[in-house]
Amino acid sequence: MEKERANALRRNNMPLYNLLCENGHKFDRFIKLANLDDPQTCECNAKATRMLSAPMFNIDATNFPSYQSPTTGRWITSKTQRREDMSASGCVDYEPSLIAEQNKRVAREDAELDKKVDEHVEKTIYEMPIEKKERLAAEVEHFDVDVTRN
Repeated sequence: MEKERANALRRNNMPLYNLLCENGHKFDRFIKLANLDDPQTCECNAKATRMLSAPMFNIDATNFPSYQSPTTGRWITSKTQRREDMSASGCVDYEPSLIAEQNKRVAREDAELDKKVDEHVEKTIYEMPIEKKERLAAEVEHFDVDVTRN
């Protein structure tokens, strides 16, 4: 909600005022400075007055826990430093959609690795002398397991 209000404020370049009507409804309205003294009414058509409220602002260092960057070793003490450090290191903020992308990448890499392992095993068996192939076949014949890779 606060973010939406801030974005709307930037788009409209008008101050956002908190108003209270005579019937007790609270609402927000963008009012041009030139129209500030015009009477304001609520959706219920009751007269509304401006309320005093805390201004919206963001201080960069507010409640920011400092930490040592795992990539550069530099101490990070503000959001600005964090943004700069992440950008220089090629990192991005975590987003839930990244999990799906990561899982797809891991699955693709696993499939490629499985294919290489299978090709190598097949090639190794193909190049074995016949006596070793026969011994291997005899040993594997008694196994009662499925071999999987984790």
